[in-house]
Amino acid sequence: IVSDIVNATSAPFLLGETEQEAIRIGEESGLVVEVIRQSDDTVKAGHVMLQSREYQYKMKRGDMIVITVSTGPKEQGVPALSGLTLEQARIEAEKYGFNLLVTQYQPSELPFNTVLEQSPAADEMLAYGEIVQVTISGSVKVPSFMGLSRSQALTLLNQSGLISYQF
Repeated sequence: IVSDIVNATSAPFLLGETEQEAIRIGEESGLVVEVIRQSDDTVKAGHVMLQSREYQYKMKRGDMIVITVSTGPKEQGVPALSGLTLEQARIEAEKYGFNLLVTQYQPSELPFNTVLEQSPAADEMLAYGEIVQVTISGSVKVPSFMGLSRSQALTLLNQSGLISYQF
């Protein structure tokens, strides 16, 4: 009997909450939160529009509650991803039902794995499930300069798109 009381919980009210807030509330109630995404013309992207158990439904800690999070309308504007980390961009794109594809790594002053460019651009219309392509800041492969003269090494350096600093 004590175990039943200690492990008892109830379904929280999650409708209208952001995905992150709904997960936090569900986990604080001792529940495992499963997320499903679905487009909807009336519910703002990233907000809960359905939950599998009604408010105050008796549950046990460790039970699963499924929330359906809106990805917004079937066709909607692409979110601005430039400047986000790759992981942040992936999360943001998924909120709207888009898939993220890294098409290129490019040297940059920005931290590694920062989104430099995206296609389609922010606010362009795209259908649910479509792909947003991104260019990510990354390193470049440095060629081997072993056995080359100084002038050959500088030529190879320039051809590789690298910058030569002379001290």
